[in-house]
Amino acid sequence: MRRTGKTRAALTLVELVAALAVTAALVAAVLGVTTKLARNEAVSKRTHDAASLEERLADLLQEDLTHAKGFREVSGGYVLRSHAHLEAKTLERKHLPATVTYRVLPKEAGGLLVRTQESEFQPVVTELVAVGVKTIRLQGTAKQDALPPRAPDAVPAAVQVMIEFLEADRQPVRWTIRTRAIWE
Repeated sequence: MRRTGKTRAALTLVELVAALAVTAALVAAVLGVTTKLARNEAVSKRTHDAASLEERLADLLQEDLTHAKGFREVSGGYVLRSHAHLEAKTLERKHLPATVTYRVLPKEAGGLLVRTQESEFQPVVTELVAVGVKTIRLQGTAKQDALPPRAPDAVPAAVQVMIEFLEADRQPVRWTIRTRAIWE
């Protein structure tokens, strides 16, 4: 064969291998950055979820305890006699009597914290409040709350809430709810 004056531009095998190596290094770098971002997002989401849990549960308990005549401990949680009926469809509060139970289902069920509301005006409503909960505790915080109240299950002026989680590395969450003694 006879060659003409024109040469054909092509990659040699060495150039091709070098280009593949550079591409692989770039893909590894992008993958490392993506993995780190995903981890940071998961940690951020977990922190946000913990804050959201505290806010949501604080809002629910604040309403229920503020309008409660009393509460008592039961297996895995607490029962409140309240006048803060929560409409199931609209999530609007009505000043109607309701019995509200906050209960942690067994660890085998995933540590589900559920809120069940029973009322003569509506069907029983159960809603999932949190997942991964070990225990919920409600306790009066003032010295006078340690004394025997007028009613055995009366609501103290301030209630400390503590939530413990199934995950060993997750710290318990505590906050205080100020209640009004509107029924005394």
